[in-house]
Amino acid sequence: MRAALFRPTLAYPATGALSEMLVPPHTPDTLAQSWQAVHERLASAGASDSLSDLSSFSTYHYCAYQVLDQPQDMLLAQHLYRQLWAALSQLPPPELLHHLDALCAAAWLAPRLGAEPADTTDPALWARLDAALYQPAEQLRSHPEAARRHIFFSLLRYFSLRQPAAESLLYALLAPGLPPLLATTAALPQSLPLGLGGGLAAELLVLLRLHRQGVEVPELAQYVRAGLLLLLGVKQRVDFQEGHCSVFPYQLHSQSGEASYSAELSWHRGDLGQALLFYESLNLLPDPELANIAELVGLNTLLRTSQATTDLSSAAWYRGTAGVAHLYRQLHRISGRPVYHTGYHYWLRQTQQWLPAALAADTAMPLADLAKVGLVLLEAQSEVGLSWDAIVL
Repeated sequence: MRAALFRPTLAYPATGALSEMLVPPHTPDTLAQSWQAVHERLASAGASDSLSDLSSFSTYHYCAYQVLDQPQDMLLAQHLYRQLWAALSQLPPPELLHHLDALCAAAWLAPRLGAEPADTTDPALWARLDAALYQPAEQLRSHPEAARRHIFFSLLRYFSLRQPAAESLLYALLAPGLPPLLATTAALPQSLPLGLGGGLAAELLVLLRLHRQGVEVPELAQYVRAGLLLLLGVKQRVDFQEGHCSVFPYQLHSQSGEASYSAELSWHRGDLGQALLFYESLNLLPDPELANIAELVGLNTLLRTSQATTDLSSAAWYRGTAGVAHLYRQLHRISGRPVYHTGYHYWLRQTQQWLPAALAADTAMPLADLAKVGLVLLEAQSEVGLSWDAIVL
């Protein structure tokens, strides 16, 4: 990897200045109060029979058990998990592709709840589900469709969560090679997202997870390198006065190849997902310039705390402060940089400030999203990571 290809054009203040821009963190008592408010709303509402609610609630209550060690949380997680599994097992294979997040949640929960006496799922049914999902995955790999590209990588995430039970299917799926990196061909979709919301960063992070799990992915290094070069080819110089807040665009357009930039800084789009990708890539591509880019992109995001530079105005997970807080937690985990821990606590505090509006009857967020906000607040009270984000990363 040539260093010159990875040298960014960015400028940012010293790390000390970054720390000074962030307010002191909340106290454990206020965190507990905020989480309690979310917990009470989730408990009073109860999960509906939608797959999104069942998967989110079962994940939430399992993690609550891990932190609080209350048996009722485990019992409720098991109950909801059985309902989730029963609903998934009744769906015809084509319908399963519309519920990949719920499938990933079920795959993540299975080894954690499967050994419990209350669990009655049949391993043979899991094998049939794996086989049913392998068929569309193989078809998408062999005949990639730009508009359905995200489905293939979501299926890879599912199979990575089913490791080692589905290892033979995973290797059979990867052995012929990955689908072409569509962004380097004329087969672009109408728009190609680049972030964590079903975009290029999400694709590459799935592949990097497989690498960490020891799965041999043919030509993985070349594939990831090509994706990173694509991103670097569309970066812009940050200039807050001109409204250029993000280093990377959030999507590319077909035919013209034009890039669309946004000030939004969220789980859905923005430089946080790209920073995480560059840091994660270092395990596969240990290049000093790549490490420098990860630092520059990540540290630049810490300067963005206003509504004008983030487009944030809610405590939501997907396009709000809870998702941002969680990403800073991940950046701190992988880099060890204390300044990301400061950013994490800053956005936890912002999440707390906007939480009352999220809980208000006239502006209440969807329960599945609220459950993820609860997970962020719950994890903030735990000394260890709960690893639940493997479902979405």
